[in-house]
Amino acid sequence: MTDATRARLERAAEGLVYTSEGDAPFEWVELGAADALTPEGFRALAGAAPGTRVEEVPLERFFAGHIEESDPADPAAQALRERYRALREALRDSLAEVRVFRVGEVEIRCYAVGRTPAGTVAGLATTAWET
Repeated sequence: MTDATRARLERAAEGLVYTSEGDAPFEWVELGAADALTPEGFRALAGAAPGTRVEEVPLERFFAGHIEESDPADPAAQALRERYRALREALRDSLAEVRVFRVGEVEIRCYAVGRTPAGTVAGLATTAWET
């Protein structure tokens, strides 16, 4: 089942980038098992050093810049809105307990993850740059 989940999410993310101060593609990540998907637990699961900033944001807020808040005067952004909406829905439909964790500062690793049918924590990751 994890292979089917991975294929579906990679297909939905193909050619899309997460836009911040730079553009970064989405990539599949599988992080293993975790008891609870909390910022503290995710820090260890992601292999981040103790004290590294981990913030949880709602899935809707994570994609808002590409969907609800995309520039109405930018035809390219408007053309991609439905693809980002479909990616958000693919995450919701493919994974249980979907969460978005932002790990780090300035160069922030973003993880849109949940539990696969096999019980592991997996999903898509990208990078945001915020100075």
